[in-house]
Amino acid sequence: MVKRISSSLMIMVILTFSLSCSEDFFDAKMGDKISPEEHYKDASDVWSSFSGILLLLQEVLPNHIILDGLLSDQIQPSASAQAELVTLYSHTVSAGNTYIDGSSYYKIIVSANDVLSNLDKVVETDKLNYDSLTNASMTRALVTFRSWAYLNYVRLYGRAAILPEQLLSIDDANNLEIVDRETMLNRLVDDLIPVLHDLESNIAELRIENSINSRALLGEIYLELNNYDLAEKYLREACEGFGRSNYKVDGSFSRENFSNIFINPLGASREVFAAVPFSFEDGQKNPLEDYFRSELDYTLRPSDKLMNLYNSQLMVGDTIAGDVFRGRGVSYDTIPGSNDAFFISKYSLDPNAVLYSSDIILYRASDVHLLLAEALNRNGNQELALTLLNNGIGQLSSRPTDYRTWGSNDGVRGRVFLSPVSIPEGVDATLYLEDKIMDERLLELSFEGKRWFDLMRVARRRNDPSYLANQVASKYTDPAVADRVGQELSLEDNWYLPSVN
Repeated sequence: MVKRISSSLMIMVILTFSLSCSEDFFDAKMGDKISPEEHYKDASDVWSSFSGILLLLQEVLPNHIILDGLLSDQIQPSASAQAELVTLYSHTVSAGNTYIDGSSYYKIIVSANDVLSNLDKVVETDKLNYDSLTNASMTRALVTFRSWAYLNYVRLYGRAAILPEQLLSIDDANNLEIVDRETMLNRLVDDLIPVLHDLESNIAELRIENSINSRALLGEIYLELNNYDLAEKYLREACEGFGRSNYKVDGSFSRENFSNIFINPLGASREVFAAVPFSFEDGQKNPLEDYFRSELDYTLRPSDKLMNLYNSQLMVGDTIAGDVFRGRGVSYDTIPGSNDAFFISKYSLDPNAVLYSSDIILYRASDVHLLLAEALNRNGNQELALTLLNNGIGQLSSRPTDYRTWGSNDGVRGRVFLSPVSIPEGVDATLYLEDKIMDERLLELSFEGKRWFDLMRVARRRNDPSYLANQVASKYTDPAVADRVGQELSLEDNWYLPSVN
């Protein structure tokens, strides 16, 4: 991949700042204009600004999923795919590729900063409808969205510019601090810790609908930093938030009900932490179906490697082959009229849904459970990590003290009736189980924007770039391409996307 250069990163930030600080930033809904002079007078202005950030996430997430799928081993281009998609898949992408424009992440950051800098005045001007508790909860939601954007930008590009909350002019954007990935991760920890809800207080937390769980994000950041104690702490607390029965991977979406998570993510309150809604009828189109559905453009399809992994799973009792409840018919399916052509179906499961209106999930319970299992495994607690992976803490006769409220937990594989994973004799238990957890994340979270970052995280942790290189190279059927990509991705510098020029 082309090397990043500071000037191109700065140009991206300046362009983002120019766009985000235009009057368009104050669009609460499509076609509904609000001028800056009229803004931040009362609670409704705050909520409309928050909705504006959700619109920016609508811009980011489809492309985020496409990048993740093509750079990793989940998605491959169809015969009709345009050249820009093929170059992403083959890791020959250049700086001019329109899919790698990361300015949308910066738009979220600029927009969140703008709202954050104006929240306190609303507490004074609309005390009846916007009190200090609401303000604290909104602050946490905005800081978490901003942190999510920074995290994913720096994971994709390797470096990022820090945008001050009071960035008043484009000239100020010329003197920004550029930080590397590890520096950014530590800064995000410092940003998130002060806004966390105090779990020991008696003050109820106000949940901002569609906001990212700050503890889930913080736990993932600690995993990136290889701080497994704090990763376990915050990921466990994330699963215990907003009611003890929620986010426990229980029987609510077991077996054939698993697909209901994606039919109505916003209604799947026991599984989905946060999802971004789309509505074609309201002018908010989710373009993923254009790429995935066979009757539309159909430029991207599931990789053979991923489908083979689904098909290699065994149901409980080892009598039925295949991941019946998550694989074929759910995450992917056969193109009608064909026996050997497949399409990605995860975003088109509801036969009654309006086309282009599927919501996109940001975090959900099984995602956080598997991150938690990853932290537990690296902390030497393979037994508990296996329990979360397999049949769940709810099956234990005696639960660990920190997990005493987890009686409804069925396990990630358990709820879809798959045979449990075990660690054979004579292997490195930590590495073996980590491999199995990564396999499970691929199966559970396919096409949800997670895989590329999982591969990078584990390869760095092991100080072994070949881990990522080999996983990605294995998706190619052409040995020459597999060898070239494997060699290239054996250098960590080649993992990162070039910034646009």
